[in-house]
Amino acid sequence: MGFVNRTIRLDILMLLETMVFIANVKIIIKKLGYQFYELVPTFKQRVGIWILWNLENVELNVVVKESRRLHAYFYEKLLISYVLSTICAPA
Repeated sequence: MGFVNRTIRLDILMLLETMVFIANVKIIIKKLGYQFYELVPTFKQRVGIWILWNLENVELNVVVKESRRLHAYFYEKLLISYVLSTICAPA
């Protein structure tokens, strides 16, 4: 993941089913180089949905954050708007 982020420079990155312990999240986010983040925990102190972003090219507002789902509104600073919805459900 770090390689992709260094070469492509994603404005927004969403990760699903990471199963990373909450205690390790800030360390990982710092290494990935993102300023802002929202997390949706799953169970047993683990994180299931991550959304990470930088304000350089986009503005992002999380509008719904519940167990297993996250919805955000974002727009590029070129004034193109989007809605981003993520649902994480067990198989």
